[in-house]
Amino acid sequence: MLTNTRQAYGWLTIALHWLAAAAVIAMLYTGFNADWAADRETQRALMRVHIATGASVFLVLMLRVVADYLQPRPVGPEQPKPLMLLASLVHHALLIGILVQIVSGPLAVFSGGRAIDVFGAFSIPSPMARNEGLHEAAELAHAIGRWTIIGALVLHLLGVAKHVIVDRDGVMRRMLIAGKTL
Repeated sequence: MLTNTRQAYGWLTIALHWLAAAAVIAMLYTGFNADWAADRETQRALMRVHIATGASVFLVLMLRVVADYLQPRPVGPEQPKPLMLLASLVHHALLIGILVQIVSGPLAVFSGGRAIDVFGAFSIPSPMARNEGLHEAAELAHAIGRWTIIGALVLHLLGVAKHVIVDRDGVMRRMLIAGKTL
């Protein structure tokens, strides 16, 4: 089963979910390490890794967001309405946060008048001249997106723990095996 149904996730969603999860963790790790670097040279080197990693996972993250909104969402287990609302808000916050990051990240680099170097394999030239106002706005959007993802990720992981440990309702199995129903 490649795509979702109203009862189960398909392989496309499952693969994109786990690839996006790995990509988001890699991006948070490289981004925070660059922010916390002890000196300017290390910070620049780590930021180059962060930017190259972002360029490398751009399509996976974009596909994750697009595929989610184009496919049906499987019906979740019975939960109190406030928890169902929270689950939906967290899900959308994660996807919107990812979308903000994959737009604002390249925009921050390009509006800084720089090209995106992808691990020395190729470079994506900036389509614009340096624009300080746009650069600052893109940096701010990127920071807001980062903290949105972190907050939503914490809530998402708490929800996973609830479903696995407390409810034991099979929700986690659905994100591991295509076609698995509740």
